[in-house]
Amino acid sequence: MWEPSRGDPDAPSMRRVARRAPLSAVVRPLRHRHTHRRGERSAKPRSPAVQPVLAIVASFFVAALVYLIGVSSQPVLSDLTPAPNTQAPPGPVTIRATARSDGQPIQRIVMTLDGQRVKPAVEVRSAHEWVINFTADLRRGPHDVEVAVSDAAGQTRTHAWSFTASGPRIAPSLAFTGPPSGSSLPAGMVRIAVQASTDTDITSARIEVGGRQVPTFVSPWADRRTSRSRANGDLRRWVIFAEPTLGPGSYQARVTVEDTDGDRASAVLSFTVAADVAQASARFFPSTGQYVRDPFKSFWEQHNGAALFGDPISTEYVDERGKTVQYFQRARLERNEDGGVALGLLGREALSIPVERVDDPGDPAVRYFAETGHTLAGKFREFWEQHGGIALFGLPLTEEIEEGGRRVQYFERVRLELRPTEDGTGMTVEIAPLGEQLARAHGVPTS
Repeated sequence: MWEPSRGDPDAPSMRRVARRAPLSAVVRPLRHRHTHRRGERSAKPRSPAVQPVLAIVASFFVAALVYLIGVSSQPVLSDLTPAPNTQAPPGPVTIRATARSDGQPIQRIVMTLDGQRVKPAVEVRSAHEWVINFTADLRRGPHDVEVAVSDAAGQTRTHAWSFTASGPRIAPSLAFTGPPSGSSLPAGMVRIAVQASTDTDITSARIEVGGRQVPTFVSPWADRRTSRSRANGDLRRWVIFAEPTLGPGSYQARVTVEDTDGDRASAVLSFTVAADVAQASARFFPSTGQYVRDPFKSFWEQHNGAALFGDPISTEYVDERGKTVQYFQRARLERNEDGGVALGLLGREALSIPVERVDDPGDPAVRYFAETGHTLAGKFREFWEQHGGIALFGLPLTEEIEEGGRRVQYFERVRLELRPTEDGTGMTVEIAPLGEQLARAHGVPTS
């Protein structure tokens, strides 16, 4: 700022002077100040709202630490067998697990299998390590296991897993289908056949005759399956056979079979080979691969079996009535209580509908049967009377009727049919293949 000059006349009338700051600008209110040493940072005062947040964070951290310590000290399971989501091999299944505890000693283990509590064997290796084992034959399919381990502090750890069982391990079963045990056979080719049932494939099969191994063949039984099941699975059926040429003498045949599980089975059969064909008690039919033995063999031969009954299509067996029977193409032979043989009542079994009786026509050319109320005439009467009549075929159950485009007539044990002759010049009578038809209907294993 400028002001008038004082005391010097030569000085300019005005001079520049420094402007004074007001007192209020010089004198300031005293404030609290900190003195800091070099390298120190000034600390800001905490807000009162921050302290509760810090307390919550600290509490959460402590709780998490306690939880982690508790979890780490709970029992744990390891070495699970069968491993989760795997398939156990066939046979008994062993369920195994190892329980360990880094904290309190183990006090109790509970195992459940498919929702049912079981009692496993326990191996106590130490107070902090137990091993459990449970072995059982399990059905084929999925299974669920749950194991709960508790320690002395009351802490419990539960572990669950699943696996699949292959089912019980079943050794092969063997049954000779020929020759009949104890039978006498004609000299020459002898067919030795065995039916085998297994739950897996056959890896080896061997037939020995008189201690000497002979060429052996294995084939599936027409891809059929037995009714016996392997815990929801099926058994496979096989034919094992050999056809050695044998001379007169006594023989023993032994068959040995092994499957892919390593299970083995063997069976032995004794028979003889006769020097004279007339002395043979059994006969083999190559056309169907079946044997017939006495008394069925003698009955078949005495009644022109090849023309009337056909070849055997099943083995000799005991049916649900307790009767020994054997199916042929056109008949079923049955052994009576007195040891005799008769044809089974296939005509009655095949006739599915009742037939009304008829009156006696009074015609000399027609034979009337009051027992059943039916007649017999013409070619059917001629055939019936010439080939055994009532004793072999039984009584008529119907009149001559049309069925399936043919003229037929039902009798108690057979059905007669009119068929064209081979040269087509006339008609001939044949016995219908009711043996084949009813064997299939009854589920009888056939050739």
